[in-house]
Amino acid sequence: MASYFEPINLTRDEIEALHSTAPLCDAYRFLDLKVLVHSDDERLLDIFRQMYRHFLSTQRWGWNESHSYYILSRRSDGGVPLLLWDADRAYGLPRGKGLSDCADIVIFANILSKITTHFMIHGAALAAGSGAVVLAGLSGAGKTTLALELARRGLGFFSDEIAAISRTTHDVYPFPRAIGTRERTMELLGTLDFRVGRLHHTAGGKEKWVVDIEDIFDAPPTTPVPGRYLLLLDTASVEGDTDKDYHYLKLALKRADTDLIEKLGGIDGVAHGRPEEDGIFYTVGCRVERSRDVQQSFLDLCREYDEVILYRVKAVEHPPDARAGPELVPVATMDAGLELLSNLQNMVANDGWLMQEASGKNPRVLFELLDSLAGMACYRLYVGNLTKTADLVMDLVSAGK
Repeated sequence: MASYFEPINLTRDEIEALHSTAPLCDAYRFLDLKVLVHSDDERLLDIFRQMYRHFLSTQRWGWNESHSYYILSRRSDGGVPLLLWDADRAYGLPRGKGLSDCADIVIFANILSKITTHFMIHGAALAAGSGAVVLAGLSGAGKTTLALELARRGLGFFSDEIAAISRTTHDVYPFPRAIGTRERTMELLGTLDFRVGRLHHTAGGKEKWVVDIEDIFDAPPTTPVPGRYLLLLDTASVEGDTDKDYHYLKLALKRADTDLIEKLGGIDGVAHGRPEEDGIFYTVGCRVERSRDVQQSFLDLCREYDEVILYRVKAVEHPPDARAGPELVPVATMDAGLELLSNLQNMVANDGWLMQEASGKNPRVLFELLDSLAGMACYRLYVGNLTKTADLVMDLVSAGK
């Protein structure tokens, strides 16, 4: 497994010289954040345009009012492809089909960490009349599949990955990044044609179809609306399953270190830590007690080993079981806020603004998040059979509970 995202030591003058080798540029606006993506390869920029076409801007921001990212795929010295950003950061990227996905993972996570006007919740969002439904869930819990099924039934599609909630108005904003879907989702939603999109190679060496929501539905809504329902997704239990007390956390690291992995698995509240095969990543899977917030412990331990968590994803160990019946359970707003706080995408990077503001157990961020949830009815939704789960959500929305 090749090393991924390895830091490259370059001087400031060398980095500035490399900037000049990327003459192609597109401008984007992500809510309050102005971004420039530079490259030496038109094909790479085209991939980003497909992923973020609704964020494209015809304006060209000045260097002092925007954040620039440089993707260099061809170097005159024959070195590895590079990703440059924040004036002094230079990191190596893998060659081959997964290069664009690796760059996208890092750039998108960094963009989310810099957005200051909204809480960026890991979840899908849909418009239901004059209100929004947020499906917040772990990776693998079925957010995309359920969101697409609800959109097929008439709800307005905002996003399948990020639910953006304003810190001032508390409205839920559309965040229409293109959808990346795999064979399993395509099989479950057989009436939707995802092949109008583009076949894309992931950083993990797999394939997915990337498609804009406008290519399979009518134009998505563009107006923010107040949040009405927050559904915390989890997989439904089957007989004998006792996993409701745990979630699964996947960490992508710079390198493999068996001693570090063993100590990660020994943190209080972590049932185990084990290395996993995930293409070009060094990935560690940890089974964590749901009631424990171990994020800071992970970060502190990794710093001791001069290690960086490239990204972290809370995940379910098993996908939803089509044999299981869904279940909807009311959740207190405080409990919902505490659960969301540990998985806000503004905090996914080590230097994200929310990570800094929430350091030292600062309660202000939590109270602000709770205020944004005050108008929403909160539930835990155990996802089972897709049709029955979607029926349950539509019944909830129709009844106005």
